[in-house]
Amino acid sequence: MALWPTSSHSPRKGGQLDPYAPVAKYWPDFAANGKEHIEVRHLLSHTSGVSGWETPFSTEDTYDWDFATRRLATRRLAAQAPWWEPGTASGYHAQNQGHLVGELVRRVTGKPMEAFVADEIAGPLGADFQIGAGEALALGGTVDGVRLLSPDTIGVIFDEQSHGTDLILDIPLRWGIGFALPESESVPYVPQGRACYWGGWGGSLIVMDLAPAPPSAT
Repeated sequence: MALWPTSSHSPRKGGQLDPYAPVAKYWPDFAANGKEHIEVRHLLSHTSGVSGWETPFSTEDTYDWDFATRRLATRRLAAQAPWWEPGTASGYHAQNQGHLVGELVRRVTGKPMEAFVADEIAGPLGADFQIGAGEALALGGTVDGVRLLSPDTIGVIFDEQSHGTDLILDIPLRWGIGFALPESESVPYVPQGRACYWGGWGGSLIVMDLAPAPPSAT
């Protein structure tokens, strides 16, 4: 669950990806149907208004996004209009976040998501990418001497993008860029302050509290 935001933040480390630039700068077709002003940060904070596919769209269609195929799934997302004014509210990209971020990473780096993760995250760490992605943030961006995220990039995560009722999940949520931020009403178990989190189906959850540890008692 931490893979998508970490993967999109990693190209930023090399100056390849600006979270405040229009998505269309990297993915020109995405500008269609009034989406020319949607920024990268809107995808990462689930505030783009592109929270799913216009129907008719089958479950099988969601798997048609490989570069070697028609890439129907991503082409449809690029062509459709946002469901509300981008940036005004969040609406969890429950089914299509991987398609949006994956296509963005492919266009910026020239690599499909699986190759980018293998080369830039899992490979340097010698670790399973799901483990390495969350650990890198919690450890200040460096794991086993490998710098994955700069301090500035980690700081971008805490730039609040929306705070209110999510239009898809219908619960209060507070979004940074790539991760949700503490919201005491809906997630009282997440530490307040400099923390970020997200969860998934089946009970998976990642919480990263970046506040300095209190001094130990002597």
